[in-house]
Amino acid sequence: LKNQASLLKSFAKKWKGQKEDLWREFRANSSRIEELIPRLDLIKGQVELVRGEIMGVEGMGAEIYWRTWARLIPDDWGFPGRDYPAARDQINSLLNFGYYVLEQEVWAATLYAGLDPYAGFLHADRPGKEKLVYDMMEEFRPLVVDRVVVSLAKEMRPGHFQDDCRMTKDGIKIASSAFYGRLDESITYREKRQILRNIIRSQASAAATFLRGERPCYEPFTPRW
Repeated sequence: LKNQASLLKSFAKKWKGQKEDLWREFRANSSRIEELIPRLDLIKGQVELVRGEIMGVEGMGAEIYWRTWARLIPDDWGFPGRDYPAARDQINSLLNFGYYVLEQEVWAATLYAGLDPYAGFLHADRPGKEKLVYDMMEEFRPLVVDRVVVSLAKEMRPGHFQDDCRMTKDGIKIASSAFYGRLDESITYREKRQILRNIIRSQASAAATFLRGERPCYEPFTPRW
């Protein structure tokens, strides 16, 4: 939730003093998402019993986020809103492809840290799925995937997609370069420059040390934007 709000605010910066309506809309909606965060602190009990409440708050944030994020996509694409897991339009196809790339990276990080990719918490209602991977992907989705798709929506053309909205070979080449390139980019995190791919591994290691009782809490990835 915090990273979703931060992404919206980061885009709002460029509109201040130029497109005041958009600036106010993005700032207001990012604040609405942030206002949901304290609700999570009020939820008490075993995760198995309160998972629905937690995911309900997440769902409210997602509705605000995707409705606002859609404003970043050129109208020519006709983006209908987030449609998952199916992708019946080009932008959702790009999002799903980006999340697949991120999923593989997080999967490798969990194994590297000695964690069981299937032993998750919030996504534990998905039998046979890599639930911990889905959990750990959440904090990276906005920065690694959603931001990149905004750029790809301006770079790619309808000809980069097939009739069923899957990408052509050229489209896959462009999208792969963008997503894998993003993983190799450096950002300032915890007062130093770090490669995103390495941060993902560090977060998996942090989860492992917490689960072993070697640290008091797990601190999520929430960089300054």
